[in-house]
Amino acid sequence: MKTGTLVGGIILLIIGIAVYSYLQTTVSDCQSFLGQLGRFFSSDIAQRCQTVALIQIGSIFMGVIGLGIMIYGAVAKNDSSQYYSEMKSTNTENFTAESRHDMTEEEKNLHYLGILKERLANGEITKEQYDELKKEFE
Repeated sequence: MKTGTLVGGIILLIIGIAVYSYLQTTVSDCQSFLGQLGRFFSSDIAQRCQTVALIQIGSIFMGVIGLGIMIYGAVAKNDSSQYYSEMKSTNTENFTAESRHDMTEEEKNLHYLGILKERLANGEITKEQYDELKKEFE
């Protein structure tokens, strides 16, 4: 779940609903008999009614976009999990016996510490096991 995206979608949806609701009485006034008569005789009233109707349509679109963003934020996976899975495959696949010969002892230790951190994060080893194994590479 992407929390920021979810919150942004909720905010857009709320703003869209609020603007639509706020302008609903003005649109109703423009559509009444007196509003239609006023639009006929005054171009200012006609222009204001048209502007309010367009803003209300825009608020509907804003609400729909907010709903879509909210759904995406709720369903989408967080990028960090993808990053760690890619890091895991890179660390294990590219670290062959040939590449270990080209690395210095310090580079090997850093690589092994990275694997230990990853195994700790995945729950494969406990914190105590991590601390014990970490001492070997420092």
